[in-house]
Amino acid sequence: MCIDFIKRKMTFENASDLLCIGDVFSIESLRPYYRDFVMKNFCDFAQTDIFLKLDVELLVDYLLDNALKVPSEAKLFEFVLRWYNHDPKEREQYAFTVFDKVRYVVHGWPAIHVASRCELFQTNQKCKEILKFCEDYMANAEKRYTFYDHRTRARYNEKTLVQIGGITKWSNTYSEGMSFYPIYHEDMECGWDLNNYYHSDSGIWLPLGCMANLNMMSHSTITEINDFGIVCGGFVYDIESDGFVDHAPTKGVKMFQSSGMSYFELDDLRHARGCHAAAYLPGCLYVIGGKDNRQPLASVEALKNDEGKWKYVKPLPKPLFEHAAAACGGKIYVSGGIENREVTNKVWCYDPALNKWYKRAPMLTARSSHGMVTYKDRLYACGGRRSLSLKSCLTSMEMYVPEENKWKHLTPMRHDAAHVSLVVMNEKILVCGGEDSKNFLIDLIQQYDPEKDEWSIYGTLPRPLRGLACCALTINQDRLSYDDDSDDGSNFSAHAFSLDDFGDSMDDSS
Repeated sequence: MCIDFIKRKMTFENASDLLCIGDVFSIESLRPYYRDFVMKNFCDFAQTDIFLKLDVELLVDYLLDNALKVPSEAKLFEFVLRWYNHDPKEREQYAFTVFDKVRYVVHGWPAIHVASRCELFQTNQKCKEILKFCEDYMANAEKRYTFYDHRTRARYNEKTLVQIGGITKWSNTYSEGMSFYPIYHEDMECGWDLNNYYHSDSGIWLPLGCMANLNMMSHSTITEINDFGIVCGGFVYDIESDGFVDHAPTKGVKMFQSSGMSYFELDDLRHARGCHAAAYLPGCLYVIGGKDNRQPLASVEALKNDEGKWKYVKPLPKPLFEHAAAACGGKIYVSGGIENREVTNKVWCYDPALNKWYKRAPMLTARSSHGMVTYKDRLYACGGRRSLSLKSCLTSMEMYVPEENKWKHLTPMRHDAAHVSLVVMNEKILVCGGEDSKNFLIDLIQQYDPEKDEWSIYGTLPRPLRGLACCALTINQDRLSYDDDSDDGSNFSAHAFSLDDFGDSMDDSS
């Protein structure tokens, strides 16, 4: 029996019979194939009588699937309403169970308005509660990152890499978007003002919605919280009329919402800082150390989800910058950095319950401008510089086991790099950009497999960058442009992009 033949001949109408045949002949791939077929062609499926006759459990299962492809949540609401109206007397008892699975807030006010005009949502008390949640969510933008369930997630199964700022060098090769700046030296460095995300299906970098063009900046942090990216601090650059570059630390904090490709301002940091580190424990984001234009900082600030205001907590034992931080096992670990004008290998552990810092086993190598992430309850640190007097950058990587309080060497990176950004994505560790021992900026994204202790090359950045901030977020890559009604309150069309923006680099199949 030709399995491919059965798949090619499968339609919504004959699927039930073909699936039974598949069960008889133990064709295990047939049911997953059909489900994928339904998810990819849900708009056509929703027009069939088979859809109207779906039982509640299967419909809810479909609606919860991140792989379900629809033009908008408002259109999905129309499909579900069609299903409901096929037998409203019998299905009224399931109204909340089913309509609650539409992700109104992902589409924004248009989907909410469509639902609010429906008679069911005006008379059914449980459906009114759906609208109440949606309206509260939309009205309190600064609190959105504190929610995370089926109602707020973007419909896409994979996370993708997001890049914020970084230091770039002026050159003829990478002058797009900066030609109006009066820089007179090709080797002069300044912050980059373009922020992007990687479209893995087509292998290109695309503008990051409303955050695509902001200030020229570097050495900020972006922390993933419930699929939002929280950007804290950093250095903002200004190019004077004489062509010289100046920079200053910022207190600014922005919340990027990947589902709507929009951003909102959050409460400012208490102290402007760059070259700091950030880490998130459930319910609270921490910004640690760094420096301003005058001095290194020991201060630590915390932003609790239920308060929305930054507060100081126990400072670091010593002022520290160009260090790295990661959350692990309910605590925050800080490694390396520059302390008293020396690169250190010290490791500090913060216990939020006690508001105290404890010294842990030092790294095997002193390093600053490195990166550190957590993967499966282990800390991984790599790259950086071991000395301020030497230009050489590190390839070494090491892993910390908290319960043993020990570090161990791992396979080194393929390329030496400092001022990198580390991201955990798809069970791999990505080392993004940086600067090598020859002071050349790097566009490589190196990939480490913790299970195999092996390195490979994931891809390249949109341009060579160091001091960039990266994280992994869920962005619906099926939609490369946005209509006015896809916004959640502001005029998104001013920031939208189309396929024409990318010329021949985008093929028709994307």
